[in-house]
Amino acid sequence: MLKVGELAPLKPGDKITHLSKSLDSFAAYFSYVPKDRKFYLYGLQNKSFDGYSYLCFLAGCQYPEFAPDHYFLPGLVDYLDGWFLANDMENGELIKLFGLNPNDVLGGKLSLVVLTDAKGIIVALHPRKTLSDAITILSQHPDLADVHKLYQ
Repeated sequence: MLKVGELAPLKPGDKITHLSKSLDSFAAYFSYVPKDRKFYLYGLQNKSFDGYSYLCFLAGCQYPEFAPDHYFLPGLVDYLDGWFLANDMENGELIKLFGLNPNDVLGGKLSLVVLTDAKGIIVALHPRKTLSDAITILSQHPDLADVHKLYQ
């Protein structure tokens, strides 16, 4: 069971390509959780992805959000010096790593966003949230991310 104050199942420097065929395809660029970020967000969620591909950016990996205001998540997270990883829909390994049932998450019964600090220590657990809630979640942790600079 995940607990605030403990190390997350994925920490800076951990290899991630074994978690998904989609991540494996980006192995040349995104083999590991980067070590140089102020915070890390892990989104375990059901995501419809008809017509979309799993994408990796310097800021993290996910299926793109449908709502236009969420297309900017990679840029915003990178600007705030963070990194994120969402599970993909073809493989439940990331979900299992975080102690959840893949069928419950992929079926839309459960979702969870985990926020860690630069060392991989869990700072917050947000059940029933997704990465679309990232800015709201980060606004509750100004010591990790100054979201006010997004609005200047």
